[in-house]
Amino acid sequence: MKYENVTKKLLQQIPAFAEERSSDKSFMSHGDDSPYLVYGDFGIFLLQYLNTASEQTKDETLLRKASELLSEMLTSSDPEVVNLAQVGVLETIADSPKAFAILKKHMSSNATEVLQQWLQH
Repeated sequence: MKYENVTKKLLQQIPAFAEERSSDKSFMSHGDDSPYLVYGDFGIFLLQYLNTASEQTKDETLLRKASELLSEMLTSSDPEVVNLAQVGVLETIADSPKAFAILKKHMSSNATEVLQQWLQH
């Protein structure tokens, strides 16, 4: 994954986030596709989703696609992409042990290793 494509990829892969962001002017990134703003908003969106959706109502597709995207980002050869995942999304989610555990459970084993290293710093 290349840094130049991260915003486009997120908006395509997670349409529920893209739709909410485009219709809700309270998003920091509403009308601004700067990666750190968009991923910061995505981190908040994902945290709220993970903390409020019950096991019965969780959209497994959204959770799977978000986990796949973050796994791909964390294992990218581009350090800026890795940093974006860590700073833009994971730092927000790390404040909630419940949400963090749910997300971690769905990530690839390679991404989980990177995540463990990040947590130790």
